[in-house]
Amino acid sequence: MLTLNQEEFQFISSMVRQECGIVLEDGKQYLITSRLAGIMREHALDDFNSLCGQLKSGANRNLKDKIVDAITTNETLWFRDQSPYNTLLEKVLPELITELRTGKRRQIRIWSAACSTGQEPYSIAMCVQEILNQLNYNASPGSIEIIGSDISDSALQIARMARYNGLSMSRGMLPGYKEKYFEEKGTVWQIKPNLQAMVRFQKFNLQDRFHTLGKFDIVFLRNVAIYFSDEFKTELFHKINGLLNPEGLLFIGSSESLNRYSTNFQLQDHGKCLYYKTKGGQ
Repeated sequence: MLTLNQEEFQFISSMVRQECGIVLEDGKQYLITSRLAGIMREHALDDFNSLCGQLKSGANRNLKDKIVDAITTNETLWFRDQSPYNTLLEKVLPELITELRTGKRRQIRIWSAACSTGQEPYSIAMCVQEILNQLNYNASPGSIEIIGSDISDSALQIARMARYNGLSMSRGMLPGYKEKYFEEKGTVWQIKPNLQAMVRFQKFNLQDRFHTLGKFDIVFLRNVAIYFSDEFKTELFHKINGLLNPEGLLFIGSSESLNRYSTNFQLQDHGKCLYYKTKGGQ
């Protein structure tokens, strides 16, 4: 059985924090041992001392990437918590798409940050298509763009394939949506091409500069910042405010708050959903 001493834990957790901003506090040793066991077998490393030695040598950058990938890959589900998606369906998207249809705006851009294997951006795309159907409007190609980003190469590979097994499909899918927006392909379900074309995936580290992303009308950063330090949260929300268009919206996790980290947003509510609007957008 693999064991991890305090020195090894501190070295690996420090490396992870430096690479992606995630803070692994004391008590998370089990997370490292469970998630890195497969990588150690793959590289024929018998213990964490050997792993740390490989990392310190810097000879194998691929090893560091695999560790960050393993630590940052999290389980996800469709329409998580549902209330943000109800807000999209009932309030936000009807207003934005009506503006698009009437020529008041040229494009709608949505960012799903730390999107893991794609369930969140595809859930957003399904909401978009629902409103397009309701309004009987065929948006021109590129006029609605959803960006899904993550630091994990393996998660993004799954997201780009847009193929999900039965277990994945059973987690959070709204009634009727599977039949409407997926095609059954043997033992898996494939997102339909019109929805897949609406979403573009890219690798992105939230520690990087944001200017390459462009401007957005909506940002989903849900259940992500909880893994970061207070200093990084403050910096992160400042950068998100900078890339939101006027009246841009930020959705965070239901247990999260901006109170200690940013004064640049105004709290909004719709039904059971609390979300944020950039200041000056009233």
